[in-house]
Amino acid sequence: MKPVYRVVIAVTMAVLVWSLVMAAAGQTAAIAALAPALALTVQQIVRTVRPQPPSSAVPAPGPAVDNAAPGARRDTAADEEGGAP
Repeated sequence: MKPVYRVVIAVTMAVLVWSLVMAAAGQTAAIAALAPALALTVQQIVRTVRPQPPSSAVPAPGPAVDNAAPGARRDTAADEEGGAP
């Protein structure tokens, strides 16, 4: 088992144990207030360690590809938005 997955399991177990201890102590208000934040923390850790797709599979954001010949002049006046500040 990879060390990263051990960390994920340890954090998840800590969250579950904390919830059980608080429930046994009768602190339901603390569980209700903090459970969403703890659940989000676990979700973010799991999402971070999950394998990511190769960068070539995800298209880079940005403008469309310009197929003009190298060195060709481009009309930039069409990009202006009239009276926009």
